[in-house]
Amino acid sequence: MVLLGSIQEYNKVDGAKTLTEVLNKKNYSIEVLGKIILYLQQGVAISYWMGVFTDVFNNKQIDYVYYSTDGVYIWPSYLSYYITNYGMHLPEEFLEFLEKKNYSIQNIEYIKKNVSFYENELISKM
Repeated sequence: MVLLGSIQEYNKVDGAKTLTEVLNKKNYSIEVLGKIILYLQQGVAISYWMGVFTDVFNNKQIDYVYYSTDGVYIWPSYLSYYITNYGMHLPEEFLEFLEKKNYSIQNIEYIKKNVSFYENELISKM
């Protein structure tokens, strides 16, 4: 399992980058941006915390605190927001993975049946 899109201002985890390192780094085409966001929205929510993520720059509420997965990657609920609003850079290996999967999560029912496994994977990375 790979933790994707962690930002140090929210998550003090290995591999997390600061906002300044990842924002305004990528201009996705409208088509690709739409596919990425839809893919992330299809992810299975595996862990919730009480609270909300807020935009570091303007304190606007982004979303409730939760993490989703596709069975390979785990990402925070703020990821789509920062990609859409600030051009957050995603790793090339993730973008290649999305293309190979045709931007579709194939094993949603399996993930839903095994949520506790994925939640434990997330906890082990936090």
